Amino acid sequence: MAFRFRRKETVANAFRRITREQTAAVISLLADRGGDLKERIHDARRRIKKLRSLLHLVRSEWDPPSFDKHNIGLRNAARRLSRARDAEVSLACFETITRRLPKEECSKVHQLLLDANRQARRHGITPAQLAAIAAEVRKHGHAIAETSFEHDGWLLFAPGLARGYRRTRRMRRDVKQSPAPPTLHEWRKRVKRLQFQMELLTRALAKPECKIANLLKKLGTELGEHRDLHILKCTLDEYAAHGVAAAQSEPIQQAIARSSANRLRRIQKLARSTFCGRTKAFLSAVHRAWKKWHAGNR
Repeated sequence: MAFRFRRKETVANAFRRITREQTAAVISLLADRGGDLKERIHDARRRIKKLRSLLHLVRSEWDPPSFDKHNIGLRNAARRLSRARDAEVSLACFETITRRLPKEECSKVHQLLLDANRQARRHGITPAQLAAIAAEVRKHGHAIAETSFEHDGWLLFAPGLARGYRRTRRMRRDVKQSPAPPTLHEWRKRVKRLQFQMELLTRALAKPECKIANLLKKLGTELGEHRDLHILKCTLDEYAAHGVAAAQSEPIQQAIARSSANRLRRIQKLARSTFCGRTKAFLSAVHRAWKKWHAGNR
């Protein structure tokens, strides 16, 4: 069930196959009562994001109302699966950021985060809610897989790939000028989408484009961890606003600020390496690699 295009099938058929595979995987993950629920939900959310990246890749073939219907439907399904995530993220991030701080300086905040995480788990998603989300994904996934396209091959996905790279590259300028958490969060979404789209082409890419794909993955990870730090900061701000553990929050907030600054430097460095080429040059390089990959089959 690799998230890859195959050389011996058309892009349109590959799109339908991958859409069906990812949809079936999400349904299976949400129906399975075994294993760790948190891991299953995490995997299901990731696969829904991959479905959306597929949809964006062939966006030029859709009429806007149909595209919006399926894109928003899948987005909402993923959001419904993320209810307990903030509590888990805050706790995990706190435990990482306070490793070098004295335990007595963090004990009260740690207990508050543990309690919040337990409460979030108790009020987690019920089996009935999981079934409803699975049904929503099934509806959109099956509809997307039945799509007929005007084009095929390179012409089917090239406009979407160019759009994704161009917009992600342009947004880097906004991040450079104003690296506020909301801007970084929006940029992360675009970076992850482009990362998944490049993952589809892994078998066809030459070394320079494979390097870009790897850099996108690293950049997405750094942006995600920066986002996690911001979520923890907001949680501590909320505690302090209610007069809870305000004294203990200060050294933790300082540690968060240091770590966030370090992450931001790494993000800016990765961004310069990832988006050093213009969109036209990037697309031309991918096209050459794509044609060479297909020619090797003859």
